[in-house]
Amino acid sequence: MAHEGDAALKECVDKDAVLEIRRRGPTFDDDDKLRKVTVRLPKKTWYVIPIDESLMEPRVGLVMDHRPADGLLEPDDLILQIGDEPIRSWAHLKSIVEKAASVENPNGTPLKFKIQRGEDQRVVTITPIVGSDAAKGILGIGPKSTSLFAEVKPGSYFDKAGLKSGDVLVGVDGQAGTPTLAGNPKSKIPAVFGVREDKPRTIAIEVERKGQRVKIDLVADAKDEGDLAAAGFQTGELGGLAVGPSVPYRRRPFADAVKMGFEEPVDITVMTVDILKKVITGGESAKGFSGPIGIMQASYSFAQRAFGNFLWLLCLITVNLGIFNLLPIPILDGGHNVLLLIEVVRKWFGKPPPGEKFIAAFQYVGLAFILTLFVFVTFNDISRLIRG
Repeated sequence: MAHEGDAALKECVDKDAVLEIRRRGPTFDDDDKLRKVTVRLPKKTWYVIPIDESLMEPRVGLVMDHRPADGLLEPDDLILQIGDEPIRSWAHLKSIVEKAASVENPNGTPLKFKIQRGEDQRVVTITPIVGSDAAKGILGIGPKSTSLFAEVKPGSYFDKAGLKSGDVLVGVDGQAGTPTLAGNPKSKIPAVFGVREDKPRTIAIEVERKGQRVKIDLVADAKDEGDLAAAGFQTGELGGLAVGPSVPYRRRPFADAVKMGFEEPVDITVMTVDILKKVITGGESAKGFSGPIGIMQASYSFAQRAFGNFLWLLCLITVNLGIFNLLPIPILDGGHNVLLLIEVVRKWFGKPPPGEKFIAAFQYVGLAFILTLFVFVTFNDISRLIRG
């Protein structure tokens, strides 16, 4: 929706735009909170070389945790087919995946992927889920930018510039290095698509085509748009709307709030037990576990939103720790309960309680487990920080 709003505003070139907005309030159904605002959007010219996902290979660059492709696809996998249909480009891949799950089909349709991984080919079946932003099917993967122009659509900007499907990028603006279509900032090689600047721009590229080198100039098209910054909107570096996260804000009557206060810990408990069960059975990845660093990050983020959000997070952490403490792990309360149970069982059979050596060994095992878990969750937190 933010993208649609951004595009609609930019179409209002040198004319007024009437916006209907809702002021932040305790509920979402207060009609008196609706406001109409008129803003004037003067003309601004941008010079654009468009993004064209048809140019990109259907090669995996990123696999997100806890998404359908997690554990099934790996970075650098090349998608060869979906079902019986050969896949030509990343755009082609997306068009099939996005149709495989929707609001009408929330469970998704299983898709059979034929992939190239190194020297091997294999087939995996993945069921897309509905994405939260556009209500379309997603796998939880991102593309890897390479130097191959996968598919140049007839009549497209790049077709008119003289590129052909199968061309391999070997040079950009005379820069040395290994160029990719999305650029290589480490080698200061600019991108050849997705260019958007406020001054005229020509990018000289060189491609290899059937063993020959061909030089092509990509001239950015001039495009007039409504100037969002001049109209008073907060914008990003490229002149688009700067949109923050959507944070629901609600205030409930006291009685309802008390009722929710009792129900929420129960819901959190059920959710926590369900996640632990899935981790044990392999349905969820333990990579999602967080330690002290993750807790501090989440606490800071929730406290920034509102004090109530911070209290909810404290409730979540408290319930989580309470359940974990009751697990039958030595050194925790659950482990003490296990020792008491062993003592009771031994007493039934007329045997003495466990000896000190057994109890000490039992506790050392638990201590080793807790320390290992601490290192693991800290590693998860640091890995997420590095990935950004």
